[in-house]
Amino acid sequence: MASPKTKDAPRILTANALLSGRTVYWNGTAWCRSADEALRATTSQEIAELEARGAAEEMVNMVVGAYLVPVSEGGTIEPLELRERRRISGPSIGLPGAATA
Repeated sequence: MASPKTKDAPRILTANALLSGRTVYWNGTAWCRSADEALRATTSQEIAELEARGAAEEMVNMVVGAYLVPVSEGGTIEPLELRERRRISGPSIGLPGAATA
């Protein structure tokens, strides 16, 4: 059940790319790595269409774990849930083979 603050919030579609495991977002035509580029659904019809797109992309093995994320209403996309804010930030630990600054 959606919390009161997220019940009527716009949604974006997120998943993990099947081959790389990276967090990706649906921009309306393809998967991208930036949540800021994600297509924002605001009506119940748009939300249903995003949900169907996620299921279709899973069926053709493009992504896994597709689901909708409630986001803020405004210019920039800000997830309303802590888990999603962490996913956007990326890993909190260094990954093997990752370049260090």
